[in-house]
Amino acid sequence: MTLVLMLDLDGVLVLPQGYRAATRATMAWFYRQWGWQAPLPEEADVAAFEAHGITSEWDMVPLMLAWVVEAFLRHHGPQALPAHFFPPPEAQPPRRRVGVLPPPFRELPPQVLPFLRDDREPAAAMYLALQEDPAATPFPLLARTSWAEPLLAYTRDVLRSPTTFIFQNYALGSRGFEETYGVPSRVATPSLLAQEDEALLSPRAAAALWAGYRQGHWRLVVFTRRPTHPPGAGLGYPPEAELALERVGLPQAPVMGQGHLAFWSAPRGLNYEAVMKPAAVHPLAALLMALGTPWDAALEQAYAFLMQAGPCPVPGGGWPNPLEVVVLEDAWVGIQAVQRALAALERAGVPSRLRAFGVARDPAKQQALAQGGVPVFPTPDEALQAAGVLSST
Repeated sequence: MTLVLMLDLDGVLVLPQGYRAATRATMAWFYRQWGWQAPLPEEADVAAFEAHGITSEWDMVPLMLAWVVEAFLRHHGPQALPAHFFPPPEAQPPRRRVGVLPPPFRELPPQVLPFLRDDREPAAAMYLALQEDPAATPFPLLARTSWAEPLLAYTRDVLRSPTTFIFQNYALGSRGFEETYGVPSRVATPSLLAQEDEALLSPRAAAALWAGYRQGHWRLVVFTRRPTHPPGAGLGYPPEAELALERVGLPQAPVMGQGHLAFWSAPRGLNYEAVMKPAAVHPLAALLMALGTPWDAALEQAYAFLMQAGPCPVPGGGWPNPLEVVVLEDAWVGIQAVQRALAALERAGVPSRLRAFGVARDPAKQQALAQGGVPVFPTPDEALQAAGVLSST
């Protein structure tokens, strides 16, 4: 039997406190520029987004800011909006402070969910919905202003999206931002990822996982939506997953993340969001990578198989029989992506056994996982013990 461990990163191996801090810092930065007093998201708000499949802060931040702007417009009208969405460096923050009280942020994700599309990231999908029928969306007033496009349309373009630009300033720190993107930072700050991220996997468990991998007891891959820096990539690919794995104690663990998918997709004219989980291409490519296929070839084969009805991919040593896959996720949609990938292999004659385990402490996440019939544990150590991978002593 060949055992493959497929591990999500944020919420499973690491508590992404750095992203949480960067989310709050980014929203507070814009509030200061606009002269507003408004609430910052709580952990339960972020968890509600993730439970509904909106897992990137690059979408959460603009959607939550849009929620605040919509509330502002209801109270004060469009004539009261600041002159600049993204104030120029020399601009002074306005002195007038306006209290804005939107509904709780956790009420927003269910309203966004009907507008999500497989071929667009959530914020961009919402922008398209605003063009089609703004009255049906949560942001009918925002749709009538010039702020909708810069707020929602370009969140994956760091140099074009004001919210992603500032978020990455805080996430990477001033120096890391400039090294990654080759442009001056706008905020003087240390990296909140390096400063605030917290390992959920214990040092003992990390050492045991790595030892078992090195000794051939199991294959291992981390598949994550977090940005990564694939081999050979130039500017614009921040090694955020790699930083987290170093903090967890698995600095050399194989990883396939957003950067790998974006770097592979760009020359093919594809939107990497269309192949990243919850799409099945991402976990299938990660599985192939764990079984010895180079990461770029793994993506090529997985995409051809799932999206173009190509031949069944074959790992370096062929498909093991039996194949057992243990996946740890904090989101039900991630587990569904693995299920779809393995189901496609099954139809192509590759049998496998999937054992899925949820890792979550937030009630909304626990409920979403439990509804899918997945056992849920508060820590990855306990989930790995339940899977029989780690001993309890």
